[in-house]
Amino acid sequence: AQLDLELRSEYLVDYRNKVHAFTTLGKPSYQILLTISLTFQELRKLLSRRESTAVQGLFGVPLSRVVRRERAHTPVSNVPVILVQCVSQIDQRGLQEEGLYRISGSRSDLLELKRKFEHYTPGNIPDLAHTCIHVLTGLVKAYLRELPDPLMQTANCDSFVEIS
Repeated sequence: AQLDLELRSEYLVDYRNKVHAFTTLGKPSYQILLTISLTFQELRKLLSRRESTAVQGLFGVPLSRVVRRERAHTPVSNVPVILVQCVSQIDQRGLQEEGLYRISGSRSDLLELKRKFEHYTPGNIPDLAHTCIHVLTGLVKAYLRELPDPLMQTANCDSFVEIS
């Protein structure tokens, strides 16, 4: 069953850690308990990168570690397989797509593809030929977002600004 509840911002005022009961209209009627818990953090803390403890997989693992591990199997590239595969498909099929890198793909498809890449082996790279372009761009953004270190080091920021 599906139920649509209209939540307005005034419902959230002073409602931290409280339980609210709603009764549905119609026959039969159901009571729904909704727990709202809000936490607030400083913006600086939210945007700061956390040191990665991940050793396996791709997401949240330092770029140098991923490249070193992949080069043991495919010594051709200094770019992780996930980026090579996704960007290749985006270049082939998606450059005319409206909202590229802006429109979100299906969250469930993105999570499934992320799971596949987390557990891939060099001989078993996920086939992306029929994957929605917006899912691929979402995967690229998620990978780059979850890198524990910035892709462009802050020490080089002045050089990047000067070049542009």
